[in-house]
Amino acid sequence: MKKTLLPIFLSFILIFSLSSVVSAASGNLTAAGTLSKDGTSFTVDLSINNNPGFIAVTASVSYDDTVLKLTAADNGEIFESIFMPSEYLTVNPYKIIWMNATASKDIKTNGVLAKYTFEVLDSAALGETEIKFNIDEVVNYEKTDTTSFKGCTFKVNVDSTAEGNNTGAENTVSTDTENISDNSSESASANNAATNSNTLVVKKPKPSDS
Repeated sequence: MKKTLLPIFLSFILIFSLSSVVSAASGNLTAAGTLSKDGTSFTVDLSINNNPGFIAVTASVSYDDTVLKLTAADNGEIFESIFMPSEYLTVNPYKIIWMNATASKDIKTNGVLAKYTFEVLDSAALGETEIKFNIDEVVNYEKTDTTSFKGCTFKVNVDSTAEGNNTGAENTVSTDTENISDNSSESASANNAATNSNTLVVKKPKPSDS
């Protein structure tokens, strides 16, 4: 009898696991950067797209802290309730936890999850650097652990010759680091915001007077 039931039991497990994989839902992140007036700092809006739904989420951002300094991390528009950032901005990777403990269903809003402000160090090496954004943990209302998000990488090029006239210039990259901005080529040329379609150019500041 046991020999008869075992194959049936194993088949049931296989079917269940396959159905779980098929039903798994995933979203993705995009990051849009805007330069400051002098071009030595910038703000990155981290957005959620194709949101499958959740009630709590943890996001992390990692970067080269010999080139960039995180100066602010602010809440976006998706969560209005609990917002718990890392205690110190110097923590790298820097993490933020959001939670809606009273939610009666999944939050499926798309939009800006968080806003991060960075400045270029005066000791930074010239050239390209990357900021990596990821969703580390997701909890949905059903607590099925089937929700996930694909992270994204935002590229920055530190250039000592860049002029500080790119105020408000915006560059957007998706999860595959391709530019998804709707800006026309004329607009992009006018802004002079990037050396290519997916890299934001920032100006290296002059060393502070001793």
